[in-house]
Amino acid sequence: MSWYLDGNNLMGRAGNGSNKDDREIFLARLLENHLPKSCIIVFDGPSFSRSGAAEIRRGRVRVVFSERRSADDVIVERVRKGDRVVSADAELLARAKLRGATPVSPAEFFSCPGPRGRGGEAGEEKPAVETHVEEWLRIFGGDE
Repeated sequence: MSWYLDGNNLMGRAGNGSNKDDREIFLARLLENHLPKSCIIVFDGPSFSRSGAAEIRRGRVRVVFSERRSADDVIVERVRKGDRVVSADAELLARAKLRGATPVSPAEFFSCPGPRGRGGEAGEEKPAVETHVEEWLRIFGGDE
């Protein structure tokens, strides 16, 4: 099972811009929060890596750049039955669900300690620090 994060969508909900530096800063914040072992973050547009590669690794997380396509299309193309898709984009979540993926709201993803454990299993790694949970709920809204 893989977790797909709609990078620009989550950045927009957090009030970030979408330039190279904003994506780097946002990615660093995500990586501080014990993301699932099999996590793919998909950003719209060109790569911010020095190499210009459409896919890079940051620790155990893969970062994919959609280049000339939409991140939504890249996610839907790659997602498989049993995968999870994190986004506030209802259309993307509906498309992913048709392919057998489970839609996850940003608030649900960032508030529950289970997904961030090693390998995505609850209890395998210590839960997120309460202040991190509160910050993510403030950013992504806990009312969903």
